[in-house]
Amino acid sequence: MTGQELRSIREELGYSQDGFAKVFGVTVRTIQNWEAADKVTDKTSVLVKAIQQLLNKGTINEPTHEKANTNIDELIKVVLRQQEQMSRQLETMSQMLAFYQKRDEQIDRLITLIERR
Repeated sequence: MTGQELRSIREELGYSQDGFAKVFGVTVRTIQNWEAADKVTDKTSVLVKAIQQLLNKGTINEPTHEKANTNIDELIKVVLRQQEQMSRQLETMSQMLAFYQKRDEQIDRLITLIERR
């Protein structure tokens, strides 16, 4: 996500930089830095998209800094759990890929042996 995309999301949701900063529990300067960036970090991007979904659903409103920090903490926990789950799934997929590659090698050797006869 680029800074311009982040700005578009903020504006689409009807937030000023100050209001968006309150949602995230950060300073206005942080929002300005994000919006000026060519690319925001993956974690920031995930958080912005999650908060965008929550705001669109009306699940959260413009909170105080204390509530914003709680909301962000909860979102971070969700994102971290999802990352852990994805990491486990990736490991399983890697193991499956290794298994199938080994099986393909064995099949290739078997075909070679059959062709030699």
